Amino acid sequence: MNRGEGKAFVVIPIESLEDGGYNPDFVKKILAADISAKNGNTTRINDVENIWADIL
Repeated sequence: MNRGEGKAFVVIPIESLEDGGYNPDFVKKILAADISAKNGNTTRINDVENIWADIL
């Protein structure tokens, strides 16, 4: 369907859009990581030039 100055539009059902939101497993991992960080399970990086020294 053409509307306006040569602009084309398509009307499709919203269910057919590829992005249905965030993956539920991904959301669970993010929420678990947030709780873990709030409980103090973090790693402090002391030297940004050598982050692996603090991580490993």
